[in-house]
Amino acid sequence: MILKNKPAFLLAAALLAGISPAAAQSALAASAEVGNAAISPAAQSAAASIQESAGSGLNELRLKAGSRRITINGDAEVILRAPYRVNGTTMVPLSVFASAFGADSRLGDGDVVKLTIGTRKVTLTIGSPVLWTNKGKSRMDASPAMVGGVLMVPLRPVAEGFGASISSSNGEVVVKLSKALSGQPGKETAGDNQSSPAMVGNSYYGWSMDNPGDLVGQASQDESSAVFSDPNGNYYLQIHVAGGQPDQDGAALLDNLAEEVKANQETVLHEEVVRQGDVSYARMITSDEDGMLAEIRSYYNDHKVYLLYFTLADAYVYQDFNAYAGLLDSFRTSYDAGSSRIEDLSHETDGRHTLYNEVYGIGVTLPEGWSKDDNGTDFNGPDGARVRFSVSSNPEGQTADSWAEQMKQRLNQLYVPAALRVEGVSLTEASDEKAAVLKAEVNAGDGWKPVDQVMWVVDDYRYFMEYQGPVQAVTGTASAASDSANANSNTGDTGSGNTGDGEQVSADSADSTFDAILNSVDIPFSDIEDYYGKLEDRALESDLSKMVIKSSAANGFTIQIPRYWTPVFDQFDQTNVQYSFPGGSFKLAMIQTDAPEQYLGNLAGSYAAAASSGSGVTVSTDKTVVSGTPATVFTLHTTQDGVPLTKRIVAFSHKGTFYQLTFALNDANATDEQKTAMSKVEKSFKFGE
Repeated sequence: MILKNKPAFLLAAALLAGISPAAAQSALAASAEVGNAAISPAAQSAAASIQESAGSGLNELRLKAGSRRITINGDAEVILRAPYRVNGTTMVPLSVFASAFGADSRLGDGDVVKLTIGTRKVTLTIGSPVLWTNKGKSRMDASPAMVGGVLMVPLRPVAEGFGASISSSNGEVVVKLSKALSGQPGKETAGDNQSSPAMVGNSYYGWSMDNPGDLVGQASQDESSAVFSDPNGNYYLQIHVAGGQPDQDGAALLDNLAEEVKANQETVLHEEVVRQGDVSYARMITSDEDGMLAEIRSYYNDHKVYLLYFTLADAYVYQDFNAYAGLLDSFRTSYDAGSSRIEDLSHETDGRHTLYNEVYGIGVTLPEGWSKDDNGTDFNGPDGARVRFSVSSNPEGQTADSWAEQMKQRLNQLYVPAALRVEGVSLTEASDEKAAVLKAEVNAGDGWKPVDQVMWVVDDYRYFMEYQGPVQAVTGTASAASDSANANSNTGDTGSGNTGDGEQVSADSADSTFDAILNSVDIPFSDIEDYYGKLEDRALESDLSKMVIKSSAANGFTIQIPRYWTPVFDQFDQTNVQYSFPGGSFKLAMIQTDAPEQYLGNLAGSYAAAASSGSGVTVSTDKTVVSGTPATVFTLHTTQDGVPLTKRIVAFSHKGTFYQLTFALNDANATDEQKTAMSKVEKSFKFGE
């Protein structure tokens, strides 16, 4: 049997949910029996100071980085996540301000968090270093962040924003705030006594279940996560939805859970695949290193994986979760919009939702099916659609109009004439500023796709947005041109981006989607001016001839790379390097070997087999010299995902290392400028003396 500090967890769940001390009083009373034994001598020596604070009308919070135990006015409590330090700043769970000083918190649109104590207000934004207080705007050394479903915020700037004093000694941080300024610590929110709906759900992400309790807060800006706790803090439930997932049955879901649990160094107490009607889901109960038990469920439906993470205060063995089977079994990967019994937690309307670029805070409202890329700056939609943003410093004298003309010339350098149609440049207003719009279409072998670029020049910065739409249904000359033109509007993939189902959208539909997206864009121009210095976006480099020198100390060589190429892996002391660029890619592989002839023979054999397979692959072989070293060149012409392309593989060995340079370029992107850039890279490879 795995034992744990049950009362401590009970209190922790209450604190995370912002539940009042009255609701958690039983947990505090229960923890008293273990609290005295756990108090260190250092804590006992602080008792006099705590008593003095109480007598002087101060609320006092004491904590240490790395420890989940805190004290509020002398009472020991436990929080779910320990404070930690980043950039010299102590980060604490947001809930400690409610527990210690009675702060009221509200999560608004755009990940804005508003804290209030009496007449004093502090406003933060998740992922942003900006802090607003009654005294105005300031910049913090660290940004609020979601960590394991818990919102962590900088302690000092928030506390001082309320007028608190902060001191530290022997690693312990002490925060004091006048009770005259404080609210009632742990006070109940206004909605505590309101009747609760029978069920809750999210219409956008398509799930519903019996009401699990108080909603702590949407844990992510796109509503993909929600966190609940029951009114007494007995349990904690987090629901997370991940879109864009491949088909998975119950066994696959269970395997994925097992891998995640193993990575987190947790112990599996029970695991099974459960059949529920026509679907199956994975169920697993685990224990972490602190002995805290959790039930995890994973469901799949319509390219989404739904994860339920459920922790229980009084769970000692895995069978204790059976008492809550009814609640968890009520979860469904569907939402009945016609039911009056379900409270919709989604704030999205008409199937659209607002997402935020994590780097610059740019907001954009996107249709159903869109999600944010892992890089935080791009957004991906169905059928290969994509929106991306970038910010760079403005060269002296450039306007939105002149920049748009420059970008139009850049497209002509990236696509052969048969693969590109430029409709022109127009002026508009977006995000309350003048913008230039460059509209074009490119063909990736599967049809014409819109590429709409929007450019703002505001003060010292340039702002760029690019919309790449799905394949359009077109007729006439455009359709005819698509039979012979093959381009790739993606920045690096050599594939076409075809979804494989042959679906097309009308040009009018693509235009209306772009217009709606552009009209929703919200760029915080003044904030970006305040927080950033000189910026560059090399991916928008208009001079394709500019090169930058890279070197490998481990292998003793240098090579020049075009500035407009985007690094995927660019650590030249490692064994693999990769860059992407419009319609192509470059890879450099380095393998230590005593038998380079074997690798060369394998390459020759595989290419010869491809050429004789009858799949339309053509292969030629030639000889060249790289930095004084004989090299073999394989040139392949093939078709990948319907896109014709050429690959050039240059292979040679030097001092026990086999080198393979692989250039790939779509036929539709085989302009003189692109081919010249690749040639420069190959010729620039040089070994040191």
